[in-house]
Amino acid sequence: MGSPVLTEGMIVKGVGGFYEVWLPERGIRITCKAKGLFRREKIVPIAGDRVLVDADRSEPGQGFIDSVLSRRNVFVRPPVANMDQMAIVLTTSMPPPDLPLIDKLLIACELHDIRPLLVINKIDLAEPGQVEALTSNYAASGYPLVTISCKTGEGMETLAGTLAGSTAALAGQSGVGKSTLLNALSIADRMETGLLSERIQRGKHTTRHAELLPMPGNGWLCDTAGFSSYQLDSVGHEELDQYFPEFFPELEQCKYTGCSHLKEIGCAVQVKMEAGLIARSRYDAYARFYGELKQRHENRYK
Repeated sequence: MGSPVLTEGMIVKGVGGFYEVWLPERGIRITCKAKGLFRREKIVPIAGDRVLVDADRSEPGQGFIDSVLSRRNVFVRPPVANMDQMAIVLTTSMPPPDLPLIDKLLIACELHDIRPLLVINKIDLAEPGQVEALTSNYAASGYPLVTISCKTGEGMETLAGTLAGSTAALAGQSGVGKSTLLNALSIADRMETGLLSERIQRGKHTTRHAELLPMPGNGWLCDTAGFSSYQLDSVGHEELDQYFPEFFPELEQCKYTGCSHLKEIGCAVQVKMEAGLIARSRYDAYARFYGELKQRHENRYK
C-alpha cells in the first residue's frame, strides 16, 4: 500500500478533538481528526494552523491531520496561529476607549510580527472633535487607522479592502461592535461549509473556541473574544520601549544607556513627549506597563 497523498490546508475551527480544515486547492472543507502521535508529543493543533492532511477517500469530507507546519506566530489565549493582521476596534465614547488594552494589543502586534490596524467604529455617534482627539493619540506611532460606521456603512469598503487577502484577528473591548463587524465582513452565511462533523456541532455549547470566518478576497477573520484580556506575558521592562515606535529615534539619543524614560535627566523621549510629539496617553501607558513589568521581574523569586 503506497504512502498517502497529503494535501495542504488550514484549520478554521477545532472543537472536541475534531478540526474543520479548509483545502484551498479543492475549494472545500473537510472534518479531520489528529493522528495519535499529536497527543503523545503534546501537539495541539489550533485555528490558523497550516497543516498537511490525509483525506480519507472511503469517507468523503473526512480525513486525518498528518502534520502541523511551522507557525509564523501563535497565541495561547486565545489559541490561534498565523495571523497577518490585527484589527483593533475602539469607539470614541460608546464604550469609552480602553486605552491600556489598545496599547497592549499594539505591543502584541509588534511581538508577533502582525500588522496592526486601528479601527474607530460608531463614528456616526461621535461628538464633534472626538474622532480627531482619539486619532491624535496614535498619529506619532505611524499605525494605520480607519474610521467606520457599521450603521451607515461609512468606511466599510476601505476596511474590507485593507483586510482583503489576509488572515486577520478582530480584537477590542466588549461593546465596540466586533460581532456586527464580523457579520458585515464575513461571507460565512453565503458559503458552502462542507461536511462538518455533527460532533463539532454538538460541542459548540460547551467549548470556547477560535474560528476563522471567510472574507471576500481570499481573506479570513478570526472570531474570538480572547484578545479582550490580553496580558504582556512575554515582554521585559527593559525592552518595553522597543515596542513604542513613536519613541524612535530618540531611544539612541538618551543621555544614559538603559534609560527607563521615566525620571532620568537628559531623556530624549521625555523631551519629545513634553514637546507634544508623543501623545501623553501613550507615554503614560508606557510608564504604567514599565512599572508593572519591573515589579513582576523583581518578584519572580519571592
